[in-house]
Amino acid sequence: MQNRSIVLLQLAFALGWLPLAFGSQGDSTEFAISEPFGVEWGPDRVAFDVSFPQGAAAADGVSLTDENGKPVACQLMNVQFWPDRRSVRSAKVAFMARLAPNQTRKWTLRTGTARVRQPRTDIRVLERGRVIEMANSMTGIRLAGGRETFARGAPASRIPAPVQGVRLPDGRWIGRGSWQTDILCTGYVATVTDDGPVFARAALRYDFEGGRYYAAVVELNAGQDVAVITEEYNLSLGRTYPMSGVDGMRKGGEYFYAYPQFDTPDRALMWDWWGQTMAILPTPNAYTLSLYDGLEPDSADFYGESRYGNLRQGDGGLSFDRDGRFAYINAFPQWGDEETLYLGLYNSQFPSNQVAVIGLRPSEWLHPDVLPHPVKLLKQYTQTTCLVFERRSSPRDVVMKAPVCLGRRVYGIGGVARTWGRHLLPERQGPRLSETETWGSDLMLRHVRLGRLELDAVRRWILDYHEPSRYPRMYVPEGDRAAYLSRLTRKSRREAEEQLASASGPTEADRKTVAEALEMLRRTTRHFAQCNYGNMDFGINEGLIADAAESALSSPAVTQEEAREIRRHLAAMVYQVFNPDFIPPRTSGFAWGSANMMAQVQCRCCPIVALLPNHPLNAMWSDHLAHVVTLYVESQINDAGATLECPHYGSMAIVMPAHALAALAGCAPVDLSRAEARLRAAARHRLSILLPPDPRGGFRSVVPEGDGYYEGDITFAPLAGFFQNLDRNFAEELVWGVRESNNAIGGHADPSYKLLDPDLPARQPQLSSEYFPGYGIVMRSGFPDPRELYLQIYAGGFSWGHGHNDRGCWVLYAMGAPLMVDFAAMYTPSMR
Repeated sequence: MQNRSIVLLQLAFALGWLPLAFGSQGDSTEFAISEPFGVEWGPDRVAFDVSFPQGAAAADGVSLTDENGKPVACQLMNVQFWPDRRSVRSAKVAFMARLAPNQTRKWTLRTGTARVRQPRTDIRVLERGRVIEMANSMTGIRLAGGRETFARGAPASRIPAPVQGVRLPDGRWIGRGSWQTDILCTGYVATVTDDGPVFARAALRYDFEGGRYYAAVVELNAGQDVAVITEEYNLSLGRTYPMSGVDGMRKGGEYFYAYPQFDTPDRALMWDWWGQTMAILPTPNAYTLSLYDGLEPDSADFYGESRYGNLRQGDGGLSFDRDGRFAYINAFPQWGDEETLYLGLYNSQFPSNQVAVIGLRPSEWLHPDVLPHPVKLLKQYTQTTCLVFERRSSPRDVVMKAPVCLGRRVYGIGGVARTWGRHLLPERQGPRLSETETWGSDLMLRHVRLGRLELDAVRRWILDYHEPSRYPRMYVPEGDRAAYLSRLTRKSRREAEEQLASASGPTEADRKTVAEALEMLRRTTRHFAQCNYGNMDFGINEGLIADAAESALSSPAVTQEEAREIRRHLAAMVYQVFNPDFIPPRTSGFAWGSANMMAQVQCRCCPIVALLPNHPLNAMWSDHLAHVVTLYVESQINDAGATLECPHYGSMAIVMPAHALAALAGCAPVDLSRAEARLRAAARHRLSILLPPDPRGGFRSVVPEGDGYYEGDITFAPLAGFFQNLDRNFAEELVWGVRESNNAIGGHADPSYKLLDPDLPARQPQLSSEYFPGYGIVMRSGFPDPRELYLQIYAGGFSWGHGHNDRGCWVLYAMGAPLMVDFAAMYTPSMR
């Protein structure tokens, strides 16, 4: 069975990636692309699907013109012929596109059977001897060429490396490649499959003894300065090696690389604690590329970590005071000690020449796992097939080592010119144009446009559509502004209705609400269209943006055009959440943080989807998100309602799903039954463990076990809001919890006050002693008297994340005072 996430993602992009305008007129077809984010694109390769009647189009009989009638080079790919083997039945037509901010461009494809001469581009392919050169006016790459079979097997010294050189911007070639492996090669073949005019492509395959192989496809587009290499390999399959350097590895122990495995496809949807290898494990099978001679780099441009001082940003950042590793490249950042998304190397005395290596398309990578797991509680080991860069002091050298033990990888390499001018600076808050002129090359933009968010994907997104729904609508009846205002202000509905009735028209505050939401949305989409956007930051900001967008869409000041733009950016954010190159699947060998951290992205996407109820993909989005959020709830909350993490951290597993599923329920017929059962149990559990009133704060605190604090319980407000239309009596008991626990009604990324009706009264629950499997017991006598006797023993086999290493604590209150408390938190995240 295919992984559910992959199926849904494929469906999303199959349905969503549609041309903005597409029509067939006899022997001509029109394409159009609209730039949605207010940024420049290009030259970027796009490819449109086309089909023709039998006898209508020859493979060399197509031509393309732009909106001004200017000829544009085009190239057919993935060609399927009719039975006559001459006329094209279907294909993709590829061409290079440029777009200015907010520009819509059109192209017309004409077909026939007569041969058409394509406009000349800068792509050149040369095959000579056992070398393939693919080049354009900006860069070039040298590859192994030809074909050879080794009857007795050839050692590494006799095998030409797949990558043998790179051409710098000034035209000089650098690089020297070699193989490192003890497995004999039985043969290799390298073939040029496409030679322009839009792109050149070569396919390479090396076969080794034992059925092992290395395969690569290398592409270079016209007008681009980076060649893209897509690789797959398995030279270490089934072999064990002595390994060390990762916590938990046994002295003298042997381990092996293996494809990531999960008990069920659904388990692959849940992110969990992982083991970083920091790319230090042995990789005995690899190819290398020496990059020093002809460039003599002493400086670097990178985006990542360098914790040991082996690499610094800018001029003079690369020294040769010692041998060893100074960086490794991954396509998705995972907090590695010397991990970077890209690496540019140059000589500070000749700053325009640079060789750049860039991690691309993380969804197409596959980092193998390490078995047996050195730490049994960890679910997955990562950073196992990164590109590693080493320096050598005598003789000086910089060597890229590309492991080919097991897995897949995509990276770009090229001679990327550095220019003097103002450049985009990739910062955590988003890209920023440098205030003064400086040397730079915008390598981050290449990381994004060639791998994390390609124009050929964005042009298929459905961002403008007809939306007849009224706002607000997320947690209130559609268009019910009185209910919305009541929740925002925490006033009664009657007071809210009176306030709306007294309003004479849009105010300056209303206009400011719209303007601020638009600015926030524009800044967000421009960020991920130009720069890496950290997934945790994105997950937090989704909640803030959904809140601001609903207020703007509900404002009497919003115009139709502003509402369309707001929805356009919201839809783009949802597409980005579903983009596997923004957050790659765990099946690609990536992991990041606990389930709580990654669940922020999915949970807080749900309110955004709720604001787009008539989007063509809303049903698919809602179904997938409801499924993932339900899995998250079931992984974090047991049948007794206890959370996997301590009560403080476990709040996330209650608050975020309650918001998410309540929002989805208002826009799509999603099944909430499984999640509702766990959230009901969690609500009952949180009420039962609530402390007596504490004299230090005057309210009932959440139990500060493990990594926790004395604070109001933030779960009651969203739970009451979730159940207010499902079980009113139970919701009223939860409102009692809100009022007793410091009126914690949320804020920031999870505004629970928008979910909870302020007119909902409180009902005191009946609380008594209770046992919670997987958590512990609560014994109480005298509730609801503030002077009740309360004893909690926290010693469960399920709930122990962010707790103490002894996995337990005792809490005792009597006569209105705390007598025994737990307040020595240790940062011990759950690794179940």
